[in-house]
Amino acid sequence: SPSLAVDFSGRVVGVSDGDTVTVLAKGKPERIRLHGIDCPEKRQAFGSRPKQATSKLVFGQTVTVRDLGQDRYGWTVGEVILPEGRSLNYELVKAGFAWWYRRYAPEDDTLKQLEQEAREAKRGLWVDAKSVPPWEWRGKRKSPRDYLKPRKESDAGAPASTFEIVVAGKSCHAGTTSVQTLHCAYKVGAGLAESGRVRTAGG
Repeated sequence: SPSLAVDFSGRVVGVSDGDTVTVLAKGKPERIRLHGIDCPEKRQAFGSRPKQATSKLVFGQTVTVRDLGQDRYGWTVGEVILPEGRSLNYELVKAGFAWWYRRYAPEDDTLKQLEQEAREAKRGLWVDAKSVPPWEWRGKRKSPRDYLKPRKESDAGAPASTFEIVVAGKSCHAGTTSVQTLHCAYKVGAGLAESGRVRTAGG
């Protein structure tokens, strides 16, 4: 983990889901997205268990947060340390309540090992050998933002900085600005864009 991470402490006053908690620090609520892990979505198999597990471990507890930065929505991304010193992030993966989020923590060997052990022991979500990673599950069910892909230079001579949005077999080419992309997404997605937020492939 980055050596420049800033620690702060506070009481957990909310649990949105297995990997998102709210910590009251210095009188201000801070929403914390647990770094390096991804819990099953609520509508996935095993989807309700991670939130229950996280609530049992931290709700009402005073924890330490290792602040590792912010995500695109301005939420703090970090590691939550339990009162006795254990990492909530690690505990959830260890118990089979979360996946190691390889994309955002590719070099975290501890998460990698904990997931492998949970998988082999068939703990938690691993009782189902065909468990689908939540990021793949979201990609199949959510908004046109998940269908953005860079176009190749060879595609009708269009520059690589434009994108093609494909939804239900329909496609639309959009520029890199959010307005162009959003308009295109709504055009082919019949208004499926979640909360009006659409990201480009590099966003």
